[in-house]
Amino acid sequence: MGIFMEAIRLRPWLLCAGAIVGVSMAAGVANAITLPPGYGYSASQSAQTSADGIAGNHQDSTAVGPVSASTTSPAGTIGPGTASTSGSIGLLPSPHISGGGSVSFTTPPAAYNTRDGQYGSNSYYSGNLNYYFEIAGPTNSVAVNAKALASYSTSALPSGGVATGVINFNVTQLDNLGDPVSPDIIRDSTGSIAVGSYHTPTAAQSGGFTENGTYNLLTNTIYQVALQVIAQVSIVNTGDSDPSATGGTASILASLDPTFNIAGGVANPGDYSFVFSDGIGNSAPVSATPLPAGLLFSITGFSALGLVRILRKNAAALAA
Repeated sequence: MGIFMEAIRLRPWLLCAGAIVGVSMAAGVANAITLPPGYGYSASQSAQTSADGIAGNHQDSTAVGPVSASTTSPAGTIGPGTASTSGSIGLLPSPHISGGGSVSFTTPPAAYNTRDGQYGSNSYYSGNLNYYFEIAGPTNSVAVNAKALASYSTSALPSGGVATGVINFNVTQLDNLGDPVSPDIIRDSTGSIAVGSYHTPTAAQSGGFTENGTYNLLTNTIYQVALQVIAQVSIVNTGDSDPSATGGTASILASLDPTFNIAGGVANPGDYSFVFSDGIGNSAPVSATPLPAGLLFSITGFSALGLVRILRKNAAALAA
């Protein structure tokens, strides 16, 4: 998973300063609070596709909403392939990231099965959303229920198929200078690599996590929420001394959607209120509703050769 985490660390945060609006401010709070300027949300997305290592498209964005990319092998390609991906970041009614990707590949003639990874289709999606919240109330701390449903699923992979899903949900307390306080309040993550063998397809896979914990959070203290979804899928020619990929299609879907509420059992819960970064909602319950079938996911613009070699090296470590 090292290649994906390295990409995560390099993502810039684009803080959007502005007025902050309280969510469900209770009448029992004497003085409404607002987050300081500079604690807005930041978003980044990347959708990238390539086919046969010679054709690719991508769309990068620092805005919420959808991104997409698609690639079809040019006419006359030895091993024709297609790749498509799309994803979206939303703020209302609660923050969420979802996306997916699909690839196809046709086996080239045996005479061309001489170079590992020379032919193939790759699809990649990455979405990141960072935002902040603070709690106003009559006590120094209060119990908060955090909920999040993270899920990913892949189709069955043909030989030469590779699929990866990574989902992260972190909540971090900040000190008076805006620096993170260790350890994180919440650190939920999931990651998996599925690699189709040279001779036998790999069965469909699914995974994720469900967050439904209660945490004692400080009032009048800023917390940072970081959401991340990465998914990739590819089919590549195995070449060399192994039989070529048999061709076929493969896909992956993933999503993440958290909410926060005053925990049950807290006395006078109406005396507490959340203030989120401007534009961030918090009203929708987390559900297990599956992603739309047409929503697609992807992989970085690496060539098939470089991608498969990297994933093969990391597969064992990530599975552990």
